[in-house]
Amino acid sequence: MSETTALGTHRNELSSDIEALKSDMASLRKDFSGIASNLGQQAKERAAAVKETVQDSVQTSISSAESCVQRRPLTSVVVAFGVGVIVSKLLKR
Repeated sequence: MSETTALGTHRNELSSDIEALKSDMASLRKDFSGIASNLGQQAKERAAAVKETVQDSVQTSISSAESCVQRRPLTSVVVAFGVGVIVSKLLKR
């Protein structure tokens, strides 16, 4: 009879340990979900900041190029022609 009692006690302990593990796993799952969500939000915010920086840089470059072309239109045409010639020679290779 003592073996049956010991077996029952071990079974109860095992059952409570399993329940504790289930609870811990649920907690971990919730924590990891929160962490993943937080990291995703941070990545989204960083991507938006980089996008804004790149857009600003591109806009500044375009404005600078337009200004240069307006100040020296003939020089701009000659430079564009020269670049076209160089690119066409490189592409023929």
